[in-house]
Amino acid sequence: MLVPRALRIEGVSFPLAVTASSAHLATSVPALQALQVVLVQLCDANAPAAVRECFARGEDFVVRELAAVRMKAHDADASAGLAQWRAFARSADTTTADSDIYLVSASFVRTALAVPCAILVQLAAELVRLNDGLRAGTITAQLEPPDPADAPGAQPLAGGPPSAATLDDDSDDDSDDDDSHDDDDDSHGDSHDDGPSPAHGSAAPQAPAAAEAPLPALPSLPSDELLRQLENEAAMLDQLDPEDTLRPGLPSEELDALTAARRRTVLLGLRVAGLLHEAADSPELRHRLASAGLSTLTGYLDAAAALRAYLRSPGRARFFRGAAQVADLLTSAVSLDWFRKDASITPPGVSPDEWLALCEANFVRSRPPGPRGGRTYVKLEGRGVWLHFRADVGPHLCLWRALQDPPRASALN
Repeated sequence: MLVPRALRIEGVSFPLAVTASSAHLATSVPALQALQVVLVQLCDANAPAAVRECFARGEDFVVRELAAVRMKAHDADASAGLAQWRAFARSADTTTADSDIYLVSASFVRTALAVPCAILVQLAAELVRLNDGLRAGTITAQLEPPDPADAPGAQPLAGGPPSAATLDDDSDDDSDDDDSHDDDDDSHGDSHDDGPSPAHGSAAPQAPAAAEAPLPALPSLPSDELLRQLENEAAMLDQLDPEDTLRPGLPSEELDALTAARRRTVLLGLRVAGLLHEAADSPELRHRLASAGLSTLTGYLDAAAALRAYLRSPGRARFFRGAAQVADLLTSAVSLDWFRKDASITPPGVSPDEWLALCEANFVRSRPPGPRGGRTYVKLEGRGVWLHFRADVGPHLCLWRALQDPPRASALN
């Protein structure tokens, strides 16, 4: 079974996108941007049942900068969101002044969207069902073939089969485990693997990536005010450093959960704002962000350019078959933070691209199924290396740091 290209609910067509591990509303429709981010949170594998079922119970959804608040269509606060909905749904809109709606908003999206309650309940339930099926393996991470009826907005309820964008499935996770090293904080087994080397690079399995698609023009950027809000959220995320799990007054598990949720929201906000789009890689945009003092967003912009360059580099091509696919950087097996935080040191005699490719190849071969983060131990070119991984967006794990083992005391004597 494949993922439909669109979900049709009460005559309205909601276009979908798919990664190797999740299905979500397509970000190409501006009216759906806030709704898309809220529903990603709802469909997360780690979301408690109370959150996943909140719309079915008629409850509000509020998570920091995201909100879906139930109200009547005649409420003054709903007017702009209703105009957005009616422009999207067109002839399928049947809302009246007494209709129950949810006003869906995100602090980094300019305009909220009003969605009839009945439609949102069905949409959320369908997306949860699709994502549960993807995780269980009963649904393939591939869109059905195209259907003209899948254009967003008002559509007849009947329609033929929907569209195609094939994604590479997760590579086989087989590794040559000589040893097992227990990490104090993580439950995953640690593989001990000599792995492929730059000198004689045996090809690793192809890493999971987003399907390559024609790149649309960069959508209009949010206002300076919204960019500043996103900057503040991103800067706050950096204060919750993953290393700092012993912060007084906040248990490690609680801090980890808070950091993961905030990271997911910030990255989705960057995607919605267009800052991770290839068309955003321009000196003019970088100057605009830097001159406005948005240093954290500037760092993400630079990291996105560096990740794209790495994915297309000759150094990586030595370890991975086929052309690199960079349509959605958030589905890469390498996190933006590898570049943004300079968290890994390249050993002498190896180029940065080759070193990262070597780390990525070994990570892809021995990656646990997730979604819990952790680290795995490998030997690369005679060096003991800890590969640190986590789920940035969605349940699939990505590599964000590689630290070499410090020399043992006996070796120093």
